[in-house]
Amino acid sequence: MKLNQNSISSKLYRWFYGTKILPNNLCPYFWKVVLMYLTIIPYTLFSIPVVVYDMFDKDYSNGERKTGDRLGISAGVYIGILTVTSLITAIVGFFTPIETKSFWEFCQVLGCIVWFALIVFGGIEGVKYLREYSTTDESYYSETEKKWVYKKTKVNLTTEFIKAKYNKYCPKIDWIDNK
Repeated sequence: MKLNQNSISSKLYRWFYGTKILPNNLCPYFWKVVLMYLTIIPYTLFSIPVVVYDMFDKDYSNGERKTGDRLGISAGVYIGILTVTSLITAIVGFFTPIETKSFWEFCQVLGCIVWFALIVFGGIEGVKYLREYSTTDESYYSETEKKWVYKKTKVNLTTEFIKAKYNKYCPKIDWIDNK
């Protein structure tokens, strides 16, 4: 049996399955084409972000992107759009009334949860960064003492003041000339 490699079915097959090689056997090709024609409309509608991107990509060639890649990238784009919409809706919800039991109420609740998670995560990471930035410890293993020696290389003024106030002592300051 002879089939044209440039027919619409073979081009769609290469695009849908992300392959440049067409099968040599009719049976698997036929059933894959049947499955492709049954699912191509919902698949294409779900994959619109990647399909549009591929249309404008000058380096794209047919069969370059796999089906799972298209679905995963599209799902990521849709989740990103939902997250941004939820974040904006959460802010707008403070100024305007939103109907109950609607998609916008869901977005407002999701947005508040995402804002809370971002603030908590940002706070934790900010404290970690500030702690690491304000005090850097130099540690090494001492062979003579047979233990780890920790030496502070940078002192945090606020921390040292709080320690001094708590322990009711006033430490002596040794000024170093860094020229």
